[in-house]
Amino acid sequence: MKINEALNIINSTRTVRAKFENSKLTFATKKMLGDGHWGFWFLRMNEAASGWYSVNFEYCYLDGASPQDLARTMDVVQRLIDTPVDERGKKYRLVAVRYSHTAKYYVTKMFSGVDEVGFELTTNKDRAAVLNERGLDDWKNREPGLAQAIDAMKEEAKDYDNAD
Repeated sequence: MKINEALNIINSTRTVRAKFENSKLTFATKKMLGDGHWGFWFLRMNEAASGWYSVNFEYCYLDGASPQDLARTMDVVQRLIDTPVDERGKKYRLVAVRYSHTAKYYVTKMFSGVDEVGFELTTNKDRAAVLNERGLDDWKNREPGLAQAIDAMKEEAKDYDNAD
């Protein structure tokens, strides 16, 4: 299950709402949201959660959740846990150079040495590296000076593995 799919399911319920921000999924009841403040959540999980032990639960903020919507929320969380982390979010390719409207060069890999950084490029979109947010963050952490460039090169790979 993809994170966007989970958000759509939860946000279509009568009493529970969900949002994804800062790599965390947060679930709250409509009643506790009040003025839109998300501080009174009843369930929060990191996007990389791999088991219920890493899901935070605050039962005191469950006020207003119907049993059906609570069951739906727990089912969605279980389905997310069962989905491999790299399949939960959007996928991206990096477009390195655009010489014209018809030619694009995609990054297949990045390499770095003591005083150098380079990219291997291809015009074949199918050979390009396809990364999720975590993969992009790994590249940005490895070469912090390129973080803005990597963000600018990012192109959503909508045609890859049914990505949203």
